[in-house]
Amino acid sequence: MMMKAQMTPRSGGLEDRSVSWVTAFGRLKPGISIAQANASLQPLMHSILEVEVQEPRLEHYSDYDRAQFLKNAVELLPGSQGWSGLRERMQTPLWVLAALSGAVLLLACA
Repeated sequence: MMMKAQMTPRSGGLEDRSVSWVTAFGRLKPGISIAQANASLQPLMHSILEVEVQEPRLEHYSDYDRAQFLKNAVELLPGSQGWSGLRERMQTPLWVLAALSGAVLLLACA
């Protein structure tokens, strides 16, 4: 996270909430649904945004931009649906990598 600005200089940095580049993972407690967890996290997210919108770095925002900033929300997804198809895109390359690693190990053992 500390190198975000250097690695992606055109992205707007850590304060740019229009781009969600941080993904957090968690596990639901038994008996808690995604909707219940989402409902309990939204007030927390909104209170964080309320504090952030008052920060000096956002003082140049227009009223419309502030309203849009306050509309940010937490999005909870099942692990199988997250990452926009990352699992499907990476499945074949990972199998190839595993096969190549196995072949190198077999050569080394031989």
